[in-house]
Amino acid sequence: METQVLACIIDIFFIGTQHILFKQFLGKKYKNKLYLTAGWSICFMLWQAGGNLSEGHKLLYYLYAWCIDLTALCTLYRGHTKTKIGLMNCIVLLRAAAEGTAALLFTLPVWPAKERYFVQSIQPGIRSIISQLFFFLFVKIVLAIFIKQIQMKSADWFELFLVPAGSIAICYAVCHVIRRNNGKDPGGTEFLQVMATVLTVMNLQAYYEHRRLKIFELKDMKNELMRQQMESLRLQYEGFEKQWERLCVLRHNMANHYALEMEYLEKGQYNMLLEYCGERLGEIKKPAHIVNTGNIGIDSILNYKLEAAGKYQIKAEYEIELRKEVTVSDIDLNILIGNLFDNAVEAVKKLDADKRKLYIAIKADDTTFFLEINNPYAGQRVKDCKGNFPTRKKDKAFHGLGLKEVKRMVKKYHGKMAIDTGSGEFSVKVFIYMQAKGTAAS
Repeated sequence: METQVLACIIDIFFIGTQHILFKQFLGKKYKNKLYLTAGWSICFMLWQAGGNLSEGHKLLYYLYAWCIDLTALCTLYRGHTKTKIGLMNCIVLLRAAAEGTAALLFTLPVWPAKERYFVQSIQPGIRSIISQLFFFLFVKIVLAIFIKQIQMKSADWFELFLVPAGSIAICYAVCHVIRRNNGKDPGGTEFLQVMATVLTVMNLQAYYEHRRLKIFELKDMKNELMRQQMESLRLQYEGFEKQWERLCVLRHNMANHYALEMEYLEKGQYNMLLEYCGERLGEIKKPAHIVNTGNIGIDSILNYKLEAAGKYQIKAEYEIELRKEVTVSDIDLNILIGNLFDNAVEAVKKLDADKRKLYIAIKADDTTFFLEINNPYAGQRVKDCKGNFPTRKKDKAFHGLGLKEVKRMVKKYHGKMAIDTGSGEFSVKVFIYMQAKGTAAS
């Protein structure tokens, strides 16, 4: 009875591993999970029936299982038939590699010579578990190499190998227990095999829960990025709208100005005309935070942010020198400038009125883009264990992402960022490489 349960668990695990591979490469045909479950349940029952019919004919059984898998693949998943046949051949190769690796594992010299024969002839259940673990490992490696939706870090690779290795260690421990038992209690031996399988499944389930949390975290980061991009587009639109309103007001007032000047000329009131023109010239010469570099992305975000800083009586000084066209996308410029400017305003507005100031410099030449923002701050800024500056806002779940997004943009363009908190000033310098027009950053 225990042996049959063990075989069923192994087959279910094999189905789950295949489903992971098929779903990632092809995608599910049906959104309803009931169809998927029913389809694989039928395949499972056909496997069990075929295993009983072809007892002792391994090659015949493998061909039979291959046909069942291909039928399930064509029925339950999207994609071209050639791709599906290629995936089935990949499954065969991975399974053969897994079984070969498991067989090789039991011939390693780590086993004492007197026990090596026993280990090689150990109950098929344990060897099947280890074979399926290697199959799972190979499938995950293939997905990590060919499916690049999630970037694999060194810790992820370590985790990828650690989970199957831990499960194999469980099976090894069971092997030693069975060796000590030496066949004296067959029922206990089969029970240990089932327990090894259950522990392995629990180990893999914990791994999947951890991976799901990582995927959800990645989705949250993407959603936050989309939110910031939407906010940047909104700010850009509002900047255009304000500039258009100023132009409309200027155009409307110009007609009135010309009419009054014409009236002075017709009546010969030249002194009044000179006085009026002097007043108008003085208004034109009044300094205003109007940035006009010719780059829409920079102009819109800077004009909007400078106006916002003025509401807090913040004296903003800027230095802009664009020798060449900036090829950084407008959305990325909004994220870079907007986040750093917001952080600066957030720190400066808490200071006394005479200390509220900030400085921003933007420079660009043929291949490089340079951005610098300096602002005074109160208190002390200390990095956390990850090298980030924790937010001081109460709602920490939705804040503190500004510098992280800037770092992500710097990494996107293979640039560098330097942060200095000395002398009571918070200084951020961003240096990124611009690509030729028409190419995109990776």
